[in-house]
Amino acid sequence: MWLFQFTILAWFVVLACVQIIVTIRFASSLLARSETLTPDDQLPEVLAVLSLRGGDEFLEETLKRLTALDYPRYRLRIVIDSESDSAQTIVDDFIEQYRPNNVETMCLGQRPLSCSGKIAGLLRGTESLPPECGVVAVFDGDAVLHVSCLRELVEPLLKGSGLTSGNRWYAPSAATLGGMMRFIWNGFAVNIMNTVRIPWGGCMAMHAASVQDPELRKRLSIAFGEDSTVATYMLENSRKVTFVPDALVINFEDCSVGSLYNFLVRQYLTVRLHNPRWGFVFWSNMLLGLSILGAYGCLFTPGIHWEPVATGLGLVTFVVCMQLVLSGFLVRRRKLRAGTTLQRFAVWHWLLLFPALFCTNLVNLVAVTHAMVAREHTWRGITYRFGEQSTVQLVDVARPNAETPPELLVDVAT
Repeated sequence: MWLFQFTILAWFVVLACVQIIVTIRFASSLLARSETLTPDDQLPEVLAVLSLRGGDEFLEETLKRLTALDYPRYRLRIVIDSESDSAQTIVDDFIEQYRPNNVETMCLGQRPLSCSGKIAGLLRGTESLPPECGVVAVFDGDAVLHVSCLRELVEPLLKGSGLTSGNRWYAPSAATLGGMMRFIWNGFAVNIMNTVRIPWGGCMAMHAASVQDPELRKRLSIAFGEDSTVATYMLENSRKVTFVPDALVINFEDCSVGSLYNFLVRQYLTVRLHNPRWGFVFWSNMLLGLSILGAYGCLFTPGIHWEPVATGLGLVTFVVCMQLVLSGFLVRRRKLRAGTTLQRFAVWHWLLLFPALFCTNLVNLVAVTHAMVAREHTWRGITYRFGEQSTVQLVDVARPNAETPPELLVDVAT
């Protein structure tokens, strides 16, 4: 019996050590010094691409930030899903009110049938680049940037990196179960993404030559997620993928448990379909999640010696909590340097923490399993089907928000 107890405890120690290692690596990134700033006259011209379908809650604020960056030479190219899309009104009102001189807009036009809507916008927005363009940056509609973000993304590219990326950090203002669960999951995920160099497509930059490479454009034309697709291309061509801690984007949105679940399935799908490190991501989530779930089951099963199980579960829970606290502290400190203040959690947030920990583990287990076997997924009203060799096929477009006439659907893979 002692051997069984020792094995159980040793297993939880291993799981805790893995989390400690990835936390140390993420903390080291956050503690690293910022890149030396290159003089303005030596910075390349940048084209920033923003693909929009639907009006995100913070879209107007995102547009304000994107048009007021301190980068000397850049243009923002906005690709809107269709003229009837709700984002069109927000963009038109913004341009009418602020009259930025570095913005151009276009409609997606013919919609590819073999890639996601966001990738379709990226491909459309980069069909032709300004003659002097040296870097292409990609942003999400809910990426509320600080003023120096673009500089920080470009700096490592000038020193040999092939792809740079920030990441998201959720700081929900409302104390809700869904918001806290997303905060916990993201705090865990950012550490893993930093360790295995999985970028985030919501704040990402690469050399213009890479975007123009026919091989990458071919891969994107049949892909669901742009970040994993581009990262795999970079790694296969021996180009460095760099996480930029200064480019962390704070998101204050709340969410429901249901929307969180769909979000998690989509995140895992992009890795499963396009990233060779899917095996590590899948098994690290499954082993940790099943171990925690099994430990809770053992605690309530008569006849099982619960002491080693409780000790191991307590150890892993403590390490995960310290991971969240340490990462949150270092992110807060890093963002303060960039002029972004994060509100501290209220007492109601902390009261939800432990129930949210258990629920996050359960929902995450179901989501990663779902992503493993999923053959269809609906994202922003568009339903995609996944076939052999990770092929993507658009099978349905919802009409209420972004109506697309049949003549604007085209299969770019044929």
